[in-house]
Formats: sequence, structure tokens, C-alpha cells
Amino acid sequence: MTTKLLQEAVLDGGIRSVNFFNGRLLTGKDLSREQDARRQSDRRIAQANGHGIAWGLEVENVPAGDPRVRVQPGLAVSRSGRALYLESETEVTLGRRAPPRAVASRTFDDCGRLTSGTYAAAPGIYLLTLAPAEDREGKALTHALDDAAVPCNTDTLVEAVQFRLLPLGQLLEDERLAIDQRPSKPDAPAKLSLWRNRIAHRCFGADALRAFITDPLGAGKEPYGLLAGLADKALSDCDVPLAIVKLEVNIDFVDQWSVRRRITQRCAAGAWPMVAGDRRLAEGEAMFLQFQEHLASLLGSSADARGISALQRFDYLPPAGFIPMPGNPTGDAAAIARFFDGLTVRGPAHMEGANLERLIRDSYAYPPIDLASGELIWLYYVRENRQALDYKLTPAPRACLVFATGHMPYRADARFNLSRWDYANTPIDR
Repeated sequence: MTTKLLQEAVLDGGIRSVNFFNGRLLTGKDLSREQDARRQSDRRIAQANGHGIAWGLEVENVPAGDPRVRVQPGLAVSRSGRALYLESETEVTLGRRAPPRAVASRTFDDCGRLTSGTYAAAPGIYLLTLAPAEDREGKALTHALDDAAVPCNTDTLVEAVQFRLLPLGQLLEDERLAIDQRPSKPDAPAKLSLWRNRIAHRCFGADALRAFITDPLGAGKEPYGLLAGLADKALSDCDVPLAIVKLEVNIDFVDQWSVRRRITQRCAAGAWPMVAGDRRLAEGEAMFLQFQEHLASLLGSSADARGISALQRFDYLPPAGFIPMPGNPTGDAAAIARFFDGLTVRGPAHMEGANLERLIRDSYAYPPIDLASGELIWLYYVRENRQALDYKLTPAPRACLVFATGHMPYRADARFNLSRWDYANTPIDR
């Protein structure tokens, strides 16, 4: 720590650019320093706006051939402030890594820790990231008689991106044990689903949130979550997480939203990131989206959730979510009984569609539903959805059920002049 007087310049961390004046002899190094100063300034602006995925960069499994994923075009910003842009749809082979390439040395470079070399992915669980890369293109003209005598005559330095695969197995041994020690031994599909669910909620920081609720004055500090165990090791501030990949002979699953986040601002509240930071809301959004994507993968070609039991496939549910239904009284009753078998539920009641968006958005600030806790879960039908199905309107919508944690306020109270008599509910006693 240094001590300074008022109005005395603090030079540590200052951006140093070249001072141009008539008569100065400029070298290539001077111009490189000026470029680096501009990059450093741009990254500080980016860091002030936040880090995460701005748009695109969706990851999906390519089932045929070698283990591969397809990544859509998009833009992201790393914690270090690097803007990472993928121009076009790209397929990434996960079985091996490209040989190292020589790159130009820079005066300012905050991503020097990224590793390269030959590589073969063993079975396990991995984090797929997008990171900066650099390459050279072309040869520049020089004053030398022989261009071979000028080894640094590269015409263009290309700021590009690369994909990296980081192993997570050493951080997940306790999750494997928790699944193996369940009273009812899950079969292979159920075990895979439980893996995906538990890994996602480790990434969301469910344990840190429970600790904060128990001890608000002593817990809830950053860093937390599964990826905090990789920070300053394999995972650098220049990496942007894209997806969790479970890889055996083929890819078992690709889970984007366990680690994928929108642009999220850093918390300026110091010791209170859980209640004042943007990260918790971004994690709440991701928790909802991860469940919907996970459920869709379990359903496959099935139109509804009659064949799925929540207790067999999940240990956690998001605070609110949607479940596809058959759309008829008998089928709906069977699907609800199957999915929520062994859980405490109330409903379904009819809620007005005007309350639906608010319910989902409010849920982002609530903790996940721990299925082992026995806590109440509200069930709702959306009035407009059920009305369209009952009246056989065309085109017919997909039937859905909304669930929400019992800690959220009840959203199906009948309202005078707003509720329909045949889709209303009697307010519950409180």
C-alpha cells in the first residue's frame, strides 16, 4: 500500500501512451505501445459495463461422428474486459487440441496464462469456454534486401478467439457420492439427470445462498459457486464460460445455462453481493432457463411430462417454471400426480395471464426449491391458456402448468371485475 497526498498523481495502474512530438524517432515498439494503451482503455470501459454473453454463442451437441459441439455466432465480454466475437457458426471437435502457434509478444497482455499443446479428452465432465487467441497473416514489405533477414515482418496480427475445454472432475467428487448414496438407487438415465441438475446448482451457488440465509452477517461473500474452484488456475479472467459438457465415448449432455450468463455488472456493494449485486438476478434467470432446457431434453419427442417424476430426476427445481401438460382433465391429473409424486403441492388454481410474467421475474430473487425439504409448491393454470384449450381455439396452444415455490405470494386470488366466473378461485385463508 502506498500513501499519497491530496491531488498527487497515483501512477500505479495508469495507462501509458506514447508522447508524440516533432523530431521524435518512432520505432515499431512505440506504435505497439500506443495500440496497447488503446486496448487497455477499451478493456476498462468493458469491465465497467460487465462481463458475460451479450448475444448468441448457443452451444448444442452434434450427435454424429467424433464428440463435437456446434456454437452459434455471438459476442461476449470476459472479466478482463476482452470482447470476444465469433463471426459464424462453428463446430468444435472436443477430442483434441490444436498444436501451439507462435504469436507476437506484446507489452501489455493479460492472457499470457492460457495454455496450448496436444490434448485428448478423457471421459469426464468439462467446462467449455471461449477465450482470446492471436494469429499472424501475411508478410509486410521491408527495406531489407532479403525479407528472410527480417523475421518479424508479419503484415497483420489477428485478434481472434479459441475454444478451451477445462476438466471439472476433481471438484465434483462430493456430488458423485451424494448421488450414489441416495436411498433409491437411480438407473442410468436418472443418474445422468441428477448429475446435470446437481452440477448446475453447484454453479448457481445454492450452498452459498443457503449459508447466507442462515448467517446474513457472516456469509454471502464472493467468490462462490463451482467455477470459483477453477479461478486463478485453469480458468482465467479472459475465459467466458459457455457450457458444461459431460463426455464419455460420446457426449452425454451439453448444459449451457449452468454456466452461461448474460452481461452482468460487478457488485459495487462490497460485502453485500447477495442483496445488492447483479449476479444473483442473472443466476435466477439462468436457473429458470437451465431447468426448461433440461426438462425439454428429458421429454425428447414427448409432448408432455406424464413419464417423469421430479424426485427421480431432480434434487432441485427453480423457484418457478413451466411443465408441458396433455391438455385434458384426465391426462393433466395423471401428469401432475406423476411429476409431483412425493412432494407437497397445492392446486392447480387458475391465475390470470397478466400475473404470469411478474411471477417468473419475481422468482429470480428466490432460492431454488430443495426437493428434500418438503416445502410447499404452488401449482397454477394460466386462465388464457386453459380457456383456449377448452374452447378448442385454433391454432391450439400447448397446455402448460406453472409451478412456484411456496415462499412466493399466492397469485390466483379472484379479483372483482377481472376474474372470469368459470376460471376464478376463492381466495385462500391466510
